[in-house]
Amino acid sequence: MSEVENLVANGVKEVVLISQDTTKFGFMNGSELSELLKEINSVVGDFKIRVMYLYPGKVDRSLLETIKKLKKVVNYLEIPVQHISDTVLKEMNRTYSGNDIRKMINEIKDVFGDNYALRTTFISSFPAEKNKDHEFLKKFIDEGNFDYSGAFKYSKEEFTKAGKMKSIPKKEADNRFAEIDRSAHLAMEKRLDRFIGLEMEVLYEGIDPELNVPVGRGWHQAPEIDGITILTNVENE
Repeated sequence: MSEVENLVANGVKEVVLISQDTTKFGFMNGSELSELLKEINSVVGDFKIRVMYLYPGKVDRSLLETIKKLKKVVNYLEIPVQHISDTVLKEMNRTYSGNDIRKMINEIKDVFGDNYALRTTFISSFPAEKNKDHEFLKKFIDEGNFDYSGAFKYSKEEFTKAGKMKSIPKKEADNRFAEIDRSAHLAMEKRLDRFIGLEMEVLYEGIDPELNVPVGRGWHQAPEIDGITILTNVENE
């Protein structure tokens, strides 16, 4: 809280909360993320709050309703689901199922309507992934539930359970990833079309050094990962 108060006092217009699993905030002392958001929301000042990296299995209705209710918290949800196949999720040691993911998405829609932005990540070619799992994931992405999604090809890490498993042959893994990456981009383009024609407040961030134009971000754009908004017809002041 003292850090947020200091940042806001020094002119910061957006506070981003992030950790390896932000939904775990307070679990050691009986607090929770919702309480933290309420406290930060009470800080006096003109600023927004963005919450990043929410673990899918811990995004419940109470948290969603808190985010919607608090005026300074933007309706932006970054929830890395990684996959939709139960088999793959289990081997990834995830504590949620594909059905849990779908229930969560439905709950988000029920709480926010269409007034939210949802970001996720997918992992392609995890060692336990069969071709049917790959097709299942691709079909899920094609449904168009996410405004932003990052696709990553699995890379082996030492001292992990998956690291001891037999990897998918490189050529097949490359082909699978290309399909997942393409589906993710096409789904994002269709989903983001809904922002065309809307009026919204944009956080001005200065002149882009490469484009040499004024740029900023809307509430639906997290810093560094969701692109920028190019500002046109801006009067000089």
